[in-house]
Amino acid sequence: MISSSKRLLNFIRLLIATKGRVRALNFGSELICAFGVKIYPSKYITLGKRVFLGRGVVLSTSQSGLSPIKIGNDVMFAQDVMLIGGNHAIQASDKPMNELGEGKQGSIVIGNNVWLGARSIVLTGVTIEDGVVVGAGSVVTKSLPANSIAAGNPAKVISLRK
Repeated sequence: MISSSKRLLNFIRLLIATKGRVRALNFGSELICAFGVKIYPSKYITLGKRVFLGRGVVLSTSQSGLSPIKIGNDVMFAQDVMLIGGNHAIQASDKPMNELGEGKQGSIVIGNNVWLGARSIVLTGVTIEDGVVVGAGSVVTKSLPANSIAAGNPAKVISLRK
């Protein structure tokens, strides 16, 4: 159970993280949000119950909503973890890149009971199933099966949890 003063502090941190758009963010109970967290656009991001967002976590998705982020219950994000939904189009070389619009889109889904190690990155179109541990500094470009331990760039399953 989180005390009322801690709940207020978490709410203030969420206000800062969402640039005042905390009402658009769909989050469960007992969310713990450290300083320096950035969440945008918050209306396309859903957080489950008992989620811990460590210092400097970034949850970012496309403005179009084509790459929503859904995070399950009992998920821990160590410091500086990034979930990057959406992408920029890059194929046409006859136009400036900032005029090409959106590229590959896809949701990011984080299951229940997941731990993402410090400075890990999860890219668009990835599903991390229940019980997964992602090692620090990993770049997750493909989906990970339940109860796996993954690490590396790109992240690969190195072991299974018992």
